[in-house]
Amino acid sequence: FITFNFNTPDPIKRKWFRDVNFRKAISFAFDRGSVVDNMLNGLGEGVFSDQIPGSKYYDTEYIKSLKFKYSLREAKKLLKQGGFEQKADGKLYDPEGNQVVFNLETNISTSAWVEIGNILKDSLEKVGITVNFKPISFNTLVNKLTVSGDWESIIIRLTAGPDPASGENVWKLDGGLHFWNYSPEVKEFVDANDYFVPDYEKRIDEIMVQQKTILDDDELTALLKEYNNIITENQIVIY
Repeated sequence: FITFNFNTPDPIKRKWFRDVNFRKAISFAFDRGSVVDNMLNGLGEGVFSDQIPGSKYYDTEYIKSLKFKYSLREAKKLLKQGGFEQKADGKLYDPEGNQVVFNLETNISTSAWVEIGNILKDSLEKVGITVNFKPISFNTLVNKLTVSGDWESIIIRLTAGPDPASGENVWKLDGGLHFWNYSPEVKEFVDANDYFVPDYEKRIDEIMVQQKTILDDDELTALLKEYNNIITENQIVIY
């Protein structure tokens, strides 16, 4: 997945990354079809959520209603809703007139991630966004995520079991791997005066707590479907 740093050192970019319209636009503009064609010989399908079709926690009808697909038209519509404007020079600017340029990093030794980064860079150029793509060593990547907090966007993966609760450390607000929006209580590099916790993140945190005490499988399944729906609707991270 691609993730944006809600607490990146640049306050201008923080506003972009925290804007759900911006993240959803990125997701619509990302040509996952090229990833499938170039890397999987066409034998695959792009996904927009943590859970995938076939999982008991994948709410097919709800996710279908969100109408996620590759669409530059929808991406531009969402950017406009967020106050962004693509001007005559073809570049995208935010409401304060700042050109939308951000750094994207990934592990240089994982060729699949590097190819995905190049496809994303090319995809976003079509909506006026400039991406400075910089593959780096994995140790440097992890240091940025967990020690310095000095990053803007990153391509990475996390591995867990089929039970979404196995990702608790990723999704809880005080989780040790909640790296796109670390709590200032977890990482000292987060500015406590500018810490932003949207309602959708608060709800996921509640779900991660609630799921521990639910024994009824139907009730638990409904709760974890809600978790996946929230991630998908808000494109908290972009799969």
